[in-house]
Amino acid sequence: MAHTTKENRDVYYRKAKEDGYRARSVYKLIQIFQAYGIFHPIARIEQVTEILRNAKCKHCCPGDNLANVRKFDILEQRGNSYDCSSLPRIRNVVDLCAAPGSWTQCIRDFVYNEYFVYKDAAKNLAENNTLCVKKVESCNLKPVIIAVDLQEMAPVKGVQILKGDITNEQVMEKIKNLFVENVSKRLLETTEDNSELADSSLAQIITCDGAPDVSGVHQTDAYVQSCLIRAAISVCSAILDPNGLFVCKAFCNDSDAPIYRHVNIFFDDFSIHKPAASRLTSAECFVIARGFKPMGKITRGLNGYVHTAVSQDVKHEAKWLIPLMCCGDLGGYDKAINS
Repeated sequence: MAHTTKENRDVYYRKAKEDGYRARSVYKLIQIFQAYGIFHPIARIEQVTEILRNAKCKHCCPGDNLANVRKFDILEQRGNSYDCSSLPRIRNVVDLCAAPGSWTQCIRDFVYNEYFVYKDAAKNLAENNTLCVKKVESCNLKPVIIAVDLQEMAPVKGVQILKGDITNEQVMEKIKNLFVENVSKRLLETTEDNSELADSSLAQIITCDGAPDVSGVHQTDAYVQSCLIRAAISVCSAILDPNGLFVCKAFCNDSDAPIYRHVNIFFDDFSIHKPAASRLTSAECFVIARGFKPMGKITRGLNGYVHTAVSQDVKHEAKWLIPLMCCGDLGGYDKAINS
């Protein structure tokens, strides 16, 4: 007898089975990538070959003016003038709360497509020209995709899977170590400064499709989900590249909600998006935050506020003032405070 459940009637559920993905949620991420130009347009070998031809650095063009040469920025429109060691490809991605792994599969497909296109383009050029060693290293450096979840996950080819809590500092250290270990010893030995090593330990994209067990009470679900988003932002503070991208599930469509103001503190801009693959009956939406600004870039307030430590061992320890948002009517009577 044919199955007649809601899931089996769903077009995205059937398509996920046909395409080999573990869940229908993969099409939400694909539609987000398409809507915001992430991994799109798809890398083509002709386009990448042109990028490699125009890329320059102090190693291959020591006498040239490199003022117009730039490092890859995920926020900028892709052009041709790049530094040889910073070509426009995504190398490090972290998928939080990844189980069962459909988003991880999607990310793997896009990232490895770029990797193979760059590798083939470099190989073709090397047959006719002498490529800069930095271009070769940048094209041949394998991407690192890391999936983190508390649950056990079935292996995904080309992906490192970590079982652990995303709020655990040891898990963050493991992620950084996996990024750094991916860089070849020769690259580390020949690097004149630590900038490339620092870049190698950060992710360009962090995604999170995690959600709590739904209680049915929208306010409760939205609050618990906002706590998960805050935890994911803490991960961004530890391992997301400046100007990096963050995609996360949420349960609130109001852009003025407290959690979105929290996101806005750390990113240049954010959008709330509900892809077509998301069911109309679902309260879920997705936050797409771009232009990550680490804690060190928050402006210090009150003319360089200095905290006076009680301990004699710590003298004049400078503290950063982090902007916080006060909620509710702060001018009225509060029984908890005034009683």
